[in-house]
Amino acid sequence: MGTLEGISALPDTSVLRPDLFVSDVVYAPKKSHFLEQAEAAGCQYMNGLDMMYNQGAASFKMWTGQDMPLDYVREHMADES
Repeated sequence: MGTLEGISALPDTSVLRPDLFVSDVVYAPKKSHFLEQAEAAGCQYMNGLDMMYNQGAASFKMWTGQDMPLDYVREHMADES
């Protein structure tokens, strides 16, 4: 399986401005090439980690009926990346 690291779907970075907030749905790598472009343009940005955590928490709740310990999961997932 190939990797998409170093690739951005944004062909023209001139559209990025410091007043924009940019989000990418990927969580690995923590900072995609697209987010690196946004950072270089002065944008605020976030990756897909929070989306992944919250989707996992919703699934956990659906299957177990209990709230997922998000703080615990975030702490231990941070060790893996």
